[in-house]
Amino acid sequence: PGLPTTIFLILAAGCYIRSSKKLYNWLINNKLFGQYIRDYYEGKGMPLKAKISAISMIIIFCGFAVIFAIDPILIDIIVTLVGLTGILYISFRVPTKK
Repeated sequence: PGLPTTIFLILAAGCYIRSSKKLYNWLINNKLFGQYIRDYYEGKGMPLKAKISAISMIIIFCGFAVIFAIDPILIDIIVTLVGLTGILYISFRVPTKK
């Protein structure tokens, strides 16, 4: 929870490119999410709407975990730091697609 799906799609594509050309091609040409992977690999970044959605999901799910699901304060701090890292990475390191 708290992580956008795009990173898992990119990780899957990275694994498939070395192990199965068939699965890699299916993933990269998928109508639903293939464009996100191609844009990332080509350095085009994420659309602004996707960035806002990803950051919102990080805030919602990390906030939910800190408020409702986790008791020890150390775990709360770690979840918060991981969420902030994701937000900063998406905001400043991933280019916004025009």
